Amino acid sequence: MKAKLNDAQARAYIAGDQSEPAQEIERKHILHLTACLQEAAGRPGMNLADLCKTAERYVQNHQRTENRQELALLIAARDAIKARASAKIAP
Repeated sequence: MKAKLNDAQARAYIAGDQSEPAQEIERKHILHLTACLQEAAGRPGMNLADLCKTAERYVQNHQRTENRQELALLIAARDAIKARASAKIAP
């Protein structure tokens, strides 16, 4: 899912006069992060340890969100990356 804001939307969000509710913008943002993590994890040669750190940072940054379902998807993506990273390290 592509949920990027265009320049005008980003400026309106920063200025506080966006037409779309902030919670909806955050929901789309979290879904976008989740999709990006999943896409990156599927790339050959990806450093899963570094990607795991990035995923962990994303989860920490969104702990206070009201979008609990989207956060659960982000956490699931992080956990899947952690599992793949530990499987590659394990003998």
